Amino acid sequence: MADGALLALLNPSYSYAQLPDSWSGEVPAHWKVMAESVHPPERGIPEFRDIEFSHVTVTVTGDLDYPQNRSRAFEVKAYPEKPMRDIRWSRVRMTVHEAGYIAHAQEWQTDDVVIRTLEPSLLRMENPANVELPVFESLEGSDGREGAE
Repeated sequence: MADGALLALLNPSYSYAQLPDSWSGEVPAHWKVMAESVHPPERGIPEFRDIEFSHVTVTVTGDLDYPQNRSRAFEVKAYPEKPMRDIRWSRVRMTVHEAGYIAHAQEWQTDDVVIRTLEPSLLRMENPANVELPVFESLEGSDGREGAE
């Protein structure tokens, strides 16, 4: 998997743990608690909100010719019912392979944020709401934006 400057892949299945039917050993007390049902189910969906990133610099390092060393500015995949919201970015610089993707985000603000991609790439967006994009500079000429609202 590529490295992301911001990696937020939210997975509610962690909130719905179950012991395998084949389990025959003793069940520790904390496993029993983890396997309890979450009610209502939407309470088990993680939520990221009210976060600020400031004075951050991200620079690609390592051998760039291998796919496993590829980097992205964003790898954000939240859930429609709990988007990643109220995120503030200020004084951020990133130099990465590609822009990446943002799914289900709302109310993002940027101030003095520049993302440079090492190859032309577009920021893929799904279900953005009031997401202010950073400035994109491609080292090969792309403006780095796709699907922006």
